[in-house]
Amino acid sequence: MNVPRKKQKDLLAFKLSIAQALCMQGKDLSGKKRGRPSSDVEREFKKKRRGPTKAIPTQDVRADAVGHWPQIDSVRQRCKFPTCTDHTSFKCTKCDVNLCLNKNKNCFCAFHE
Repeated sequence: MNVPRKKQKDLLAFKLSIAQALCMQGKDLSGKKRGRPSSDVEREFKKKRRGPTKAIPTQDVRADAVGHWPQIDSVRQRCKFPTCTDHTSFKCTKCDVNLCLNKNKNCFCAFHE
């Protein structure tokens, strides 16, 4: 095709340029986005997605009475005892679940029975 040898591409470079061209096919390179514009205000009010919940240990592990110690957690979370809806900062070191532990409620002991 009368192309000087210096300007000829090797097979790998040729395949790479073809692949890049095909990948960029139909993309707008001007930087404009399609659709409704978003604002910073909208992003502030979007709900954060929660990850998957931790699995509650089986009854055999909960009732084995070995290594279940209350630990104070830095973040208050909802108590995982089924009938409780309070928030607590205590957590079981073995089960890794938050449970109430105070003079009015003792979900920690009830959970491990």
